[in-house]
Amino acid sequence: MEDVRSGLIGLAMVCGVALFALTLLNSPGVKAEALESNSYFVTISDEEFGEVVYDSRTGVEYWKADTTYSRGVLTMLYDTDGKPLIYEGK
Repeated sequence: MEDVRSGLIGLAMVCGVALFALTLLNSPGVKAEALESNSYFVTISDEEFGEVVYDSRTGVEYWKADTTYSRGVLTMLYDTDGKPLIYEGK
């Protein structure tokens, strides 16, 4: 009986560690670091809860969120005609 109990406790601990590791790998902070290392996105302006960036290959502008729950999430920006907003700077 003791062997079964200790085996179940060990299995529960392994599952807990595995779930913790998966949570870390899927956290917004990890995704944001991967995005920041991507040189395709160029910052246009920094705002309080994120920044406006554009894709250097296509010129399409995005809002890059920087909040606790949505860090690194990209949202495409659109013009008044519903077309993707294209950066016309430099």
